[in-house]
Amino acid sequence: MKIGIVCFNFFIAGGARLALDLAKSLGKLGHKVVIYTPDNKAESYRDIMAGLDIKIIKPRFSITAFSSKKPRTFVGWIIKKIREEVGFLSAARKIVSAMESDFDIVSVHDSSYVVGYLYKRKLNPRTRVIWNVNGQPFLYISRNNFLIDIVGRIYHWTRGFFNKKYLRAVDESIVLDTYNKQWLEKYGVKNISIIRGGIDFGKFYAPVKDFTKKATNKSVKLFALGALNPYRRFEDVIMAIYYLRQWGYNAEAEIICNNIWHEDGVRDNLISLVQKHHLENAVRLHFTGVPDEELRRTYSNSDVFVQAVYVTPPGNHGWGLVNFESMASGLPLIVCRASTATEVLEDNRTALFVDPLSPEQIARKVESLILNPKLYKEIALAGQSFVKNNLSWEKYAQEVLEVFKASQK
Repeated sequence: MKIGIVCFNFFIAGGARLALDLAKSLGKLGHKVVIYTPDNKAESYRDIMAGLDIKIIKPRFSITAFSSKKPRTFVGWIIKKIREEVGFLSAARKIVSAMESDFDIVSVHDSSYVVGYLYKRKLNPRTRVIWNVNGQPFLYISRNNFLIDIVGRIYHWTRGFFNKKYLRAVDESIVLDTYNKQWLEKYGVKNISIIRGGIDFGKFYAPVKDFTKKATNKSVKLFALGALNPYRRFEDVIMAIYYLRQWGYNAEAEIICNNIWHEDGVRDNLISLVQKHHLENAVRLHFTGVPDEELRRTYSNSDVFVQAVYVTPPGNHGWGLVNFESMASGLPLIVCRASTATEVLEDNRTALFVDPLSPEQIARKVESLILNPKLYKEIALAGQSFVKNNLSWEKYAQEVLEVFKASQK
């Protein structure tokens, strides 16, 4: 098959990695794959991108959702939203004009669904459009600003209503979890398949470490990773370190939080929190992304991975490839029970669950691992085994391919 993959959010995040690894895996299965993106900011994925046919199609207007500073005023927010809409439509049109007309499948990822509609309308109505959805494009998340929140909810509802015509061009949808499946169903999207994302197990694998010596010394190093935004709850990891140190443990944390969304206020608050509790020597904050090699090194040098992300209902945190990369690396995972990754994980067996917004719970879970190195090893081994046996890019690509084939019947 000839497959076109379109991804707007092509930067250092899970969505880009999913699109790239899917393309690479489909290529290994003998299919011709071409990737289209308005901008390539995923330089840290160079090892994955090697050998892929990636076409960067610069739109007339930038997609400001990924490139502009946060507006400081309500009027600025309105202007930004208008520019985003113009930018998305501009990018979709420019990409379609650059695409060949003989794709059997056009796989549109997240917010690039408009491309599928325009491609069918302008180039090939027989092409099957598959929508890979990792997040909810029409979901509004509260900004704690009364005026912006009211107008924002109206804007996102209106956007969802008028974008339904684009969604009618979608033949099949692929999601990572039940939450996104239910969300799509509310918009009338049908033919939805849940396919769990893959992991390059061999790339991240490391033997589960013997934690006994560090536990005896009451030492532990936490690791947290993700694009910086208010919902990552990195402050909960920082506070967990504070509690652990108050309880007499030599606890430290490495937090890699790439500031791709220009969340300067969140960044400054994290820095202030570290300073307030005099944790400068215990918590290291990195506001830029890191190459895969350095990422693997950080996993290796850490003891526990913490995913504290929480979005208030009706939102929810998504799958999180980093959860499973950390498990492949031999680390026990402490994860917020609101994460959709918990759909496939088991509390106190393959991971440790904590309630949202509960840094003290995180600290207590870490303490339980220090006090019981046997539990540390059991959780880490069970998690690693789960990833090895259930999640791979080859498996993901094969299941996605089955959806592609079924859509053509």
